[in-house]
Amino acid sequence: MRHYDKVGVLANVLAIIKRHKINIQDMVNTIFEDVKAAVCKIKRDSEPTEKVIKEIAARKDEIINVERISLI
Repeated sequence: MRHYDKVGVLANVLAIIKRHKINIQDMVNTIFEDVKAAVCKIKRDSEPTEKVIKEIAARKDEIINVERISLI
């Protein structure tokens, strides 16, 4: 997920994930200071549905892009 480096962005995303009963196993957030943006990689115990992805992506004032990547 690419997002703006703003207060509350991760809290809002995690609240959505929690509401859909998805457990976070690991998370890495890298901030790019020059562009005031960040990339967050979230490892979870189950696949988020398309509904979850769309709900996160709908937060246009916070989220730049959301992608679901499956690791094999």
